[in-house]
Parts: sequence; structure tokens; C-alpha cells
Amino acid sequence: RLRHSRRLARATQFGVVAQAFRPNPTTVGARLASSEPKDRLVSLHFSVRLFSFASMLVREYTPHDLDALRAIHAAQGFDYAFPDLSNPLFVSKLVLEETNVGARLASSEPKARLVPLQQLSPSRILGAAFLRLTAEAYLLLDPRAGTPRDRWNALLALHATAERDAWQRGLEDVHAWLPPRVAARFGRRLERLGWRRDDAWTPYCKKLEAGN
Repeated sequence: RLRHSRRLARATQFGVVAQAFRPNPTTVGARLASSEPKDRLVSLHFSVRLFSFASMLVREYTPHDLDALRAIHAAQGFDYAFPDLSNPLFVSKLVLEETNVGARLASSEPKARLVPLQQLSPSRILGAAFLRLTAEAYLLLDPRAGTPRDRWNALLALHATAERDAWQRGLEDVHAWLPPRVAARFGRRLERLGWRRDDAWTPYCKKLEAGN
């Protein structure tokens, strides 16, 4: 799991973006704004290249972000309920905030330049990205085995057991993508088993690769 207290900054086209990873030996130190007394030192480490744009920090979500994120969700006006972020199926919860950390750092400096905490302005949440676990269903059923009724009964047995297994593993939903040539006919059978067609919103898929 990522930790809030360790952040590594990387440059993007938007400015400085920090991610919560272990700092490396070449990092540059900085002080961040906090509610601590002004003589309290807060040390984080960054490897940065500065841009002229506003700096942005990507960090893990905390419950203190909830009100700001609810306001952003309402402003978007999309027809879906705000997610329950306490649900353990949300395995990745990242928040993007605008901060002035980048303006306080110089990548050419070999040592940290200390900045009084009271001089740093509060950050502003710009957005968030949440990833929730779900499942994709695959069905392998021998079309040569028995009669159509036999195969339907076999499907019912598999379906009931797989549904129970998915629930016991903590999943809340399962998705199935049907081949076009059987979608209409087999889709009706799935609806009899409690499935519903769910393509009102256009789906996209992102394949993940090592090094991303």
C-alpha cells in the first residue's frame, strides 16, 4: 500500500506531480503547509523539475477530502450516486490537489531550501480517481455435450455456484461481454437469471502493462 508520508514528485506537462513512493537518495527536501506550530519542521523528499504552471500533487485519499469531492461530483452533474469510499473494494483512491510546493523547490540545489510553514498557502483539491474491484465472467460449456436442455441445466449449476463463490469472495457485481452472434438469444437467458443489460454508458477498457 502507498503511504501518505512518503511522496516522490515527477514532472508532467501540467507541472509537478507527486506520488506516494519511497524517496531516493537524490531527492530534494522541502517543508509543506500544515496546522502544526510554525517552529515545527515537516520534512518530505522530492525529485523535481519545475515548470511555470501551477504545481499539482497526486496523493492518497483521506476522509478529510470527502466534502470537497462531493462538491466536485455534484458540479459534474453525472447521473450516478457518489461512491461509498469506505468500501474495501475501492483498492485505489487517489486525489489530485493544486499546491505551491513546486514553487518552493529548486531541482538544481543539492540540499533542501527551508521554507517557513506559515508561508505556504493551503492546497485545493482538483479531482480524484478511484478504482473499484469487479469481475469479468467467462463461460466454457461444451456445445457437443448432451441436449440443449442438458446444457441449460449445466449452465444453471455453474451459475449458482459461481454467483455464491463471487459473493463469498467479497465481490458485488460481475460483468459479461457476449459474442455478437449469440448476444440476443443468450442475453435473454441471462436476463432470466437476474442479469441486466448495462451499456447505457459507453464502456472502455485500458490494458495495463509493466512500467506504466
